[in-house]
Amino acid sequence: MPSQSTLLKPEDKPQKPAMPTVENSTDTPTPSVEMIRCPNCGSHGERHYLTQQKVVQTQCPSCDYLMVNCLHTGSVVEAYAPGIPML
Repeated sequence: MPSQSTLLKPEDKPQKPAMPTVENSTDTPTPSVEMIRCPNCGSHGERHYLTQQKVVQTQCPSCDYLMVNCLHTGSVVEAYAPGIPML
């Protein structure tokens, strides 16, 4: 049995910092946008994380590239990439 001097009292134990709380209202979803390089042409593009629709949309205004993937599985929902030949 440990001695009384080695036991910590509840008030002596280190406290974990409280996690910040983020209020997320389903009434006004805020899509997250990430600036990326286009996988088709290398220009500046955008990746939109649309959590309410459960998709990730990657698009490029320079070459008109579009890729929509399922947020959970990564499956392609829609794709359009002019200049990339279909196999």
